[in-house]
Amino acid sequence: MSNKFVEECISQFPEHIQEITYSLRRLALDSTDQLKEELKWGMPSYAVNKKNCYLQPSKKHVNLSFYKGTQLEDIKPIYLSN
Repeated sequence: MSNKFVEECISQFPEHIQEITYSLRRLALDSTDQLKEELKWGMPSYAVNKKNCYLQPSKKHVNLSFYKGTQLEDIKPIYLSN
């Protein structure tokens, strides 16, 4: 289900950033039916079972980040951290 506030947020960015953001959004929304989409702190945010990620579009790139990412279980040792 589309969140109109998220749609409005994404529509403010250049077209190439919208495309990237919509692709990442679809990836998140397709991952589980339990995912909740909201606009938090001015960014599209996604949560299930208190595990959250967010998309941070800017003029030249889009960040996909995780709140408390260092606390996520790394089942297949693929996460990078500093």
